[in-house]
Amino acid sequence: MSDGQSYKDVKVLLSTLHTVVWPGCQWSELPLSELMSGSGTVKKNYFKAILLFHPDKQGDEADVEQLVRAERIFHALNEAHKISER
Repeated sequence: MSDGQSYKDVKVLLSTLHTVVWPGCQWSELPLSELMSGSGTVKKNYFKAILLFHPDKQGDEADVEQLVRAERIFHALNEAHKISER
């Protein structure tokens, strides 16, 4: 979609997170086909991502880049979730 809506789809965000995380992050690739198979899968993985990328959960060893990425990922996931709940 050229209007940016695809970036607001929580399924698309979850399936592409592995491309923007930092080395050593505990997130692994999640195929879009798996997310399309049922809403329970989306909800489970959304909450897993929110816990993993919450800025306050990054710890003292996190560098500035990791903190910025975590904050932006967390914000994008929350916005996409709000849109999907409408």
